[in-house]
Formats: sequence, structure tokens, C-alpha cells
Amino acid sequence: MTPILITSMTIVLLSSLDSKVYAITTDVNNTFFSINIPDNWSYTQTTESPVAKILGFGPINSIALTPTEFSEFFLNQTKPLSEKMEIEGAYSSFQQKADYPIKNAPLDLFVKYEIFKHNELKVVKRENATIDNEPAVKIFSNGTKASNGINFIEYFFMHNKEPYYISYMANIKDFQKYLPQFEQMVKSFKFVK
Repeated sequence: MTPILITSMTIVLLSSLDSKVYAITTDVNNTFFSINIPDNWSYTQTTESPVAKILGFGPINSIALTPTEFSEFFLNQTKPLSEKMEIEGAYSSFQQKADYPIKNAPLDLFVKYEIFKHNELKVVKRENATIDNEPAVKIFSNGTKASNGINFIEYFFMHNKEPYYISYMANIKDFQKYLPQFEQMVKSFKFVK
């Protein structure tokens, strides 16, 4: 096959996915927030989950990202991400957490709730942070059990009493390599509303 044919087939395949997959961009917006994405990261953007809609949670706005060299992570949804990352890889997610069931709750309760849900993580460090002028909690964790060998950074914060979550996970081999780009995306995060 010629390179042009392979590229055309790839574009057709990627455009047929449920979420849109992009290779090169700078600024990505959804209903709740925007971020600047380096051109060496691929991403998918989800603006609504049918399950969340049925349960009355409203739209879920999320952007999932990975360095382009690992963009096949988006194609194979049958394996858990931690299994795909056993040898190498990095992945990030920016989300407005419409599935958080407690309304009008303080940030600290949201942090406790999310940490409890992630029982395969061992929290190593916790520090205060700021995301677009909102107080945030930044958690550093190491994976255990099925997530062994993967390091994590998570940000938890609220805006207009709605919870938000940003995560970065990478195999130990790739963690430091992509961390500066992840932190640059975090700094570019801006609320739309």
C-alpha cells in the first residue's frame, strides 16, 4: 500500500469512532472548559454520556489525551488502560465530573470520595494548588495491584459548585518525559462558564 492510501484509510477509521480523535491542534473547548494541547498529543473529546443522561447527571464533558506515539490506546477499548501501559505509555484526562452524586459539598469531601474510589492507588503526597483561580488539591500516587508500575498525578477542584478532575498517569519509564507537557496543559485550563 502507498503511504497516501494508508493515511486515507487511517483517517476514515479514526473518523468512524464514537469520539472524535484528533492528531494536531492547539486549543480545545467544550461546554465547561478549554485547554491548549501540544501538537504531539492525540485526544478524544466526549460531550455527553448516554448513561449519565439516563441517570439525570447531565452532560459529561471530558477530554482524554495521550502522546501521539501511544494513540492506539484509543482504538483498543477491551483492555484496561493500566494493562496497555505495562511497558510504556502516558495518558491524561480533563473532566467535569457530572457523575459525582453529592451536591453542594465541599472540595475536601470530593477529594476523599475520588481517592476512595481509586483503591489501586497509594497516595504519596498531597498539596494545595490553583486551577484558573480556583483552589485545588493535587495528589501524587503510585499504582498498586493491576496499576503497579504506573505513577499518577490528580487535581481535584470545584467551580460554580461543580466538581472537576484532571489526571495524568504514565508508566514509570515515561512519567518524567511527558510530565512537563501535562503540567503545561493544566496551566492552560480555563473555565468557559
